[in-house]
Amino acid sequence: MNSIFSVAERLHATLVPCVRAVSESVWELSRAQQFASLSERQRSIVGTQGRYRKVVQLSLQLRDKKKRLREQRDALHREMQVEASLAKALAGRAQVARQKILAAVAKIHHETVQEEKREPEVNRHAEFEALIKELENEVFHKKDLKEELGQIASDQVSYKKALDEEEKKRKMLREKLLSMAQVAEMVLGRTSMTQEPTVSSPNPSEQSEFLEKMSTILLETTKAEGEPESERDFRNEKFISSKIIFCNYFLGNEGCGGLVVRSRPCGQRDPGSKPDSTEDPSYMGPAAR
Repeated sequence: MNSIFSVAERLHATLVPCVRAVSESVWELSRAQQFASLSERQRSIVGTQGRYRKVVQLSLQLRDKKKRLREQRDALHREMQVEASLAKALAGRAQVARQKILAAVAKIHHETVQEEKREPEVNRHAEFEALIKELENEVFHKKDLKEELGQIASDQVSYKKALDEEEKKRKMLREKLLSMAQVAEMVLGRTSMTQEPTVSSPNPSEQSEFLEKMSTILLETTKAEGEPESERDFRNEKFISSKIIFCNYFLGNEGCGGLVVRSRPCGQRDPGSKPDSTEDPSYMGPAAR
């Protein structure tokens, strides 16, 4: 019995590693199969997603194309309706003109018959020449009228262009005035923050007076639409004078709010140079006068 148990133990000891190795290999094989099936499923899912994206893009393109075609169809339908209405109107006018011509011809024929009955010896040649002359005068009048209408149309186009340019200039002027007001506010803030102790700060009454002048000029400029050119020139002159006041008040001896120091004071000039009205701090420009 002992020998049988020993043989069984030896067999068990030899078979256990083999069974364990076989089970591990089977587990690894099943895991590899699972990974392969998962990768295959992932590839199929990615391919399906790509095809779905292409289908969605094609459907969107088809929808946009269909929408454009529908819009073109509606536009063509509207144009056809307009052309049909114009054709109906022209046909009605042609019918009215035809009736007028027939009535005029019948009237002329009746008048000629009556005149022939009353005055059989009337000079028809002179009457025909007078009628031709009258028709020529009417044709020339129509030509002159057509030329005048063309000139009026060209004048209207040029006037429209001039109005557009004037509107652009006014818009640019408003933007410049806005930026100038922002710069003035910024410079006022910087001068109060960056002034040196040795330099005397500007008088608050002068600051308020300057801001009141600037706000008045801005309001007058925004209300300048439709004004004559003389008043607009006067406002431009006031705008230039306000710029001079701004330079004299803030740029003085310190430059831009004390940030840039000038090389010489405003009161000093080069010998032989002409006096500049902007160097005098008391100069207020044409607006002050």
